[in-house]
Amino acid sequence: MSENLWYFAYGSNIDAERIKERIGFLPDRIPGTLGNWHLEFNKTSKKTGEGFANIVPCPGEIVEGVLYAVTEEELQKLDCYEGVPAHYIRYQINVVRQDKGEVVAAVTYVANPDKVRDGLKPTREYLNHLLAGKDYMSEKYIQHLRAVEILD
Repeated sequence: MSENLWYFAYGSNIDAERIKERIGFLPDRIPGTLGNWHLEFNKTSKKTGEGFANIVPCPGEIVEGVLYAVTEEELQKLDCYEGVPAHYIRYQINVVRQDKGEVVAAVTYVANPDKVRDGLKPTREYLNHLLAGKDYMSEKYIQHLRAVEILD
């Protein structure tokens, strides 16, 4: 049996139903925060003007999300859904576990720079996947997500 790793979801994989569809079950979930990064919706999609979640370095900013305990094999399943390496790239980060206040090493996905464009917006359906994890986010962060301009 493989050793568990931490995967930090900040986009649509925050949604428990989505992660279950992608790896076949719901792993343990813990709220986490990533310091000095900012959430953007600048990852291109097939639909003109639509943007998927991405994170970019930004001093003083915080991205909230969910830490999942997964195996390397489960991460490989996620790699397929995330289009690694053409669309997203695996990235090593340090995330604060909100249940214990300790920093843990985790894997996340950052958009391939070739797939990043300014001026994109998420759809309501896509943004709802992020909001499905609101029980793992601060009220301030939830309000920030609800204020994101969506694609009509």
